[in-house]
Amino acid sequence: MLKDLRVPMRDGITLAGDSYHGVDDRPRPALVALSPYGKELQALALTMPPQRRPSPMWDGCIEAGDIARVVAEGYVHVIGDLRGTGASVGLHIGNYNAGGVSLGQDAYDFIEWVAAQPWCDGNVGSTGTPTTRRGSCSRSPRCRRRTPTTLRPRRLAFGGSAPENGHQTRMSPAALPTTTTRPPDHRKNEMPNTHPTPVRLEAKDAPNQPRVTPELIELYRGFEQEMLIPLWYEIGDLMPFHPQSKAAPHLWRWQNLIRLAEKAGEIVSVGRGGERRAIALANPTLGGRPYATPTLWAAIQYLCPEEVAPYHRHTQNAFRFVVEGEGVWTVVNSDPVPMRRGDFLPQGGWAWHAHQNPSQHAMAWIDGLDIPFQYEIESTFFEFGPEELDAKETPDVSRAEMLWGRPGLSPLRFLGPTPKSPLLAYRWEYTDAALRDQLQLERAGHEVTVEPGHAAVRYTNPNTGLDVLPTIRTEIHRVAGGAATAPVKETGSSVYQVFDGAGTVTVGDYTWNVERGDMFVVPSWVPFSAQADAGQDGSDSDALDLFRFCDAPIFEKLALHRVEVSK
Repeated sequence: MLKDLRVPMRDGITLAGDSYHGVDDRPRPALVALSPYGKELQALALTMPPQRRPSPMWDGCIEAGDIARVVAEGYVHVIGDLRGTGASVGLHIGNYNAGGVSLGQDAYDFIEWVAAQPWCDGNVGSTGTPTTRRGSCSRSPRCRRRTPTTLRPRRLAFGGSAPENGHQTRMSPAALPTTTTRPPDHRKNEMPNTHPTPVRLEAKDAPNQPRVTPELIELYRGFEQEMLIPLWYEIGDLMPFHPQSKAAPHLWRWQNLIRLAEKAGEIVSVGRGGERRAIALANPTLGGRPYATPTLWAAIQYLCPEEVAPYHRHTQNAFRFVVEGEGVWTVVNSDPVPMRRGDFLPQGGWAWHAHQNPSQHAMAWIDGLDIPFQYEIESTFFEFGPEELDAKETPDVSRAEMLWGRPGLSPLRFLGPTPKSPLLAYRWEYTDAALRDQLQLERAGHEVTVEPGHAAVRYTNPNTGLDVLPTIRTEIHRVAGGAATAPVKETGSSVYQVFDGAGTVTVGDYTWNVERGDMFVVPSWVPFSAQADAGQDGSDSDALDLFRFCDAPIFEKLALHRVEVSK
């Protein structure tokens, strides 16, 4: 069914109509009904409960006929409001003369328009029920006998009025414009438009909006029919003064995440179908999608003892970050990479990867991917790999680390820019040392930190010095005990996990006390700050360590990245 179609007349006025279709998309012949009683009233038979016969209130359909039967017999049933009635524009003076325009002229224009629609095969007739002294009676015995004749398939020329006894009554030549009838197959090669318009425009008496007039309302109906939306109608939503994220600040407690992951480990197996026991964080304002932010996917993944998550690959860029535990090896392009607490393991898109847990202990970690971004821009590919691992060994050091794990030293054979890092594991011992040394140098009087008491490092591609992944930035921030960061706003969104320590984070209007493992979202252009709990001796053991990943590389490549720090 298509509601509130706008049908243009030759004088610029539009009539309103509803069309009722069959279940398939093929063009059909159309039967048109026009009356002053309103298309909404005509359609009540579709929703009204059965009435006794004869009914003092309701005999089923009105003059338009039985919609359900018309459609069931292979027609499109089109019901229109006469000029000046219902939702139609114009002036209604009488049933046969609407403000100086004959009903015949409007009917001709209406039928011509119907014939040109993609859901019509070019054959158009008119239909309706005869009127008795009791009014409409399509379900009375008398009318039931007449209906089959009325609905008998036939090829009709454009124009006409309601058939009586199976005969098509042609309009007089005086009522018809001098136009040439198009052949019935004039649109046979056109793609049918089967989608009803989703556009709904309301003329608003509001600042910076056009004055509400009948002409404006009529213009909006035309926009709706053609699926057009004027900029002046919603410029505030399309072009706000600053980013208005669809995501909300939100906090997930690690204790709850790990508890539910453990429960899933008892109930849900790992293998083909689900592929991974990965449980995504769903931002509360993103419509129930498994998205932490509009561009970022985050999940806790859980692998039980002696389990294998089989090979697959996808275009989405991914990483793993381990907040606790060890015993799992991720296998990337047949290279087994050990996973331990604090390790960051990037994996660029379209790399074969699997996970194996040969230990007797379950292990959990977080996954980060750019699934929402790639999904929304319609660029995703996915492919299953073999069930069996081709590399079941469990080395302490992966081949990638042996080649790329020495800072400042790169193998000559593989030099050259690459969009993703060839190093598959960034070990916590080196990350911890880098953060510790920054704070030590700061205490010695050197300006090496982001701000007082705030050390930070970024994971980078050793081949380029750029981000490890083309769409995701990853960092570790250490806030010294008792120190606080200045509020910062940034285009694009971030997901944080507390690696260690405890403190307070503020995201927009929300302030949370956080501890090890907790995860939270910072939406685009929402201010964020953090403060570490005051320690006993000011040592690094009192610090708040925050792992962060964000979509900044996308914004930088598009020249849309902006940062604002409050002093």
